[in-house]
Amino acid sequence: MSILGLINILASTVCVGLRLFKLPEHKILRICSIVATFSTVAFILTGLVSYYRHTDDITDGKSFNYGFSFALCILGMCFAALVDIILIYDLLMAKKNIESRVGVEKK
Repeated sequence: MSILGLINILASTVCVGLRLFKLPEHKILRICSIVATFSTVAFILTGLVSYYRHTDDITDGKSFNYGFSFALCILGMCFAALVDIILIYDLLMAKKNIESRVGVEKK
């Protein structure tokens, strides 16, 4: 599940890069990047929960330290969620700016 999250975050990065440098007016790239980032958070969260629940199966009941890689996965998921919030805010503000420009042109 974490690998699918990694693939989705790469797809989201490509969509954001295309939107910034090549195709700034395409709304579909904004929506694709939001969906890819949201699915990244969902896949990483599912992978982390699954790993946490099956730790006893892996270690046969012995004590287990999660280490820094588990914390980095959680941190990456939190950053992806923050980016998703920023992308949604950007999409809503772009829609609001278009509506205000249309209102100015009608006057």
